[in-house]
Amino acid sequence: MGQSYFGKAACGNSEVVGRLESGRTITLETAEKIKAFIASRSSRPSKLEKSA
Repeated sequence: MGQSYFGKAACGNSEVVGRLESGRTITLETAEKIKAFIASRSSRPSKLEKSA
């Protein structure tokens, strides 16, 4: 998954990864959205796990 797609899917901001990489801050609300997105994706089997 690309950086801009991740940001858009996780919190509606396609530039959030670049913002973090450049050392800028994000709001706690945005961080919570990202954490929830990652947690929701972690519970799904990956493409590799499905094919095994």
